[in-house]
Amino acid sequence: MKILSTAYTVTPIMEGGVLCDIDLVRDGRGFRLFGKNPEQREQALVSRAMQGNRPEELLPVLLGSGSGAALDALLEVCTGPVAVVDCETQVLECTGLRDRYANESRVFWVSDPDPQVVLRQLTEWQVQHGRKKFSPIALPAYRRLNRAYYGEVLSCLEASQKYDFWSQVSYPKFQNATPRILYLTSKYFLNGELISACERLGIPFRLLQIKKDTMECEHLVEDLLKAILEFKPDFVLTINHMGMDREGAVMNLLEQLELPLVSWFVDNPLLILARYKKLVSDWSMLLTWDKDNIPLLKDMGFERVEYLPLGTDVFRFQGKTDAQHAQWKSRVSFIGFSMLQTVQDNLQEGHFPASLATGYEDVASAFTQSTERSVPAFLKKFRPEIYAEFVALHATERQLAYERLITFEATRQYRWDCVSRILPFDPLIAGDENWQLAFADSPYSWRWHPELNYYEELPYFYPCAEINFNCTSRQMKGAVNQRIFDVPASGSFVLSDHQEQMDELFEPGVECISYESPDEIPELVHYYLSHSAEREAVIRAARKRIMAEHTYESRMKTIIETVRRTFG
Repeated sequence: MKILSTAYTVTPIMEGGVLCDIDLVRDGRGFRLFGKNPEQREQALVSRAMQGNRPEELLPVLLGSGSGAALDALLEVCTGPVAVVDCETQVLECTGLRDRYANESRVFWVSDPDPQVVLRQLTEWQVQHGRKKFSPIALPAYRRLNRAYYGEVLSCLEASQKYDFWSQVSYPKFQNATPRILYLTSKYFLNGELISACERLGIPFRLLQIKKDTMECEHLVEDLLKAILEFKPDFVLTINHMGMDREGAVMNLLEQLELPLVSWFVDNPLLILARYKKLVSDWSMLLTWDKDNIPLLKDMGFERVEYLPLGTDVFRFQGKTDAQHAQWKSRVSFIGFSMLQTVQDNLQEGHFPASLATGYEDVASAFTQSTERSVPAFLKKFRPEIYAEFVALHATERQLAYERLITFEATRQYRWDCVSRILPFDPLIAGDENWQLAFADSPYSWRWHPELNYYEELPYFYPCAEINFNCTSRQMKGAVNQRIFDVPASGSFVLSDHQEQMDELFEPGVECISYESPDEIPELVHYYLSHSAEREAVIRAARKRIMAEHTYESRMKTIIETVRRTFG
């Protein structure tokens, strides 16, 4: 089906100095906006919408202002406010309706070109007027003009009207011992673990599948309303703000429902939240896997921020072995991306000025050595000349792209340095093929394997190595990653770089073994390859601690306790 452009030209049609219609031409095809008998047709739309209803109990929303007859009719039958959604600037200039009703306080004009912003503004308007039911009235010609825009707004308003939204969602929350969770889910790696944990704990939950980072508002609002009305959750849970629209319409909706949102960040929240306009809310709580993020998030205005580290699914990682995976047997193994392609992609997509594009390797190296957690804070303090160029990028997305570039390049440099130290031990390195480029000139013998699937293959991969090597991404200078939990849970040994937050999770030297500097890696690898009994003792101690404190069942219990304490 051919998709029509939303761009068009307008020509007013006058009779006796009076506007009688508007001729619109789009994609070479023309039509009349008002058509025959516009006053009668628009008044009939209003009559049908009001039939059987008490106007004082409704909030009429006119989609398109047309000739003005529909608006006149609404103002005549309604004593309260009326909203008009109309972003057709050229048409409004011809009709002059905005000027005609400029002094009519009952008319609320909404003209933002983004339907999500329109819905947020209408929701706020609805709250100001007693949360009365919307009564949408769509002029057909406007849906023809911009079907995506007016169709999305109409669908969301009809969903609210259909489900009698506000009257049905006023239910008491946290009345049962186990709260009900509405889970905004996607294909992100943590979702399966949390779902399984809820099932094992007997926690009632409902999944709302998110197909993209932010669903189209038309589907998101309708599905969200339906899920809330049918399931009546005590709170909404999401990972990395998945399902939250950037304009904040969903958060605004949850605020009005007094339904708490809990967002668990397992990636850098600063890089994620910078994209959102509606951030701080009394009805939101942020959890972060990295304790270092807490003061940064509070500086952004968030009051409810809690530390919640990662964990593991001990039913998935339980020391599985399989003869078909004999090719994975090794004394030392490492799995992870080389980061080379990731860096190159970010550099290319960023379109940075030469001053930023040419010196990023040195900046990344210095960032790795710094104790600063944030790239902008590091630049401001140690590279003011680069910081000035960074600020001059202006657009948030470009600044985020540069932050990612520095973080990814810092990780690449650090990872290549660390992994190079295990090459004398004939390791198996699993990841992208650029690892072969990274160590093409190495005098040591080592094996490469393509990337592995986290769910299907890693539970079998970890037990195949005597030592599973770990080096943490530079986006998390103090936190620990998933491997610290998964490897011991699978009955295997992990050697990791030391992270500050590791000591709160495991007893150093007893439940975890770590290196402070890459220079320590060869000696530690040699020692633990030569002392299998000590390796086994560490594995047993770590797994015992994990079973007691670091399962995803434990994390779900913590989430529930924290939410109930805060919002219950």
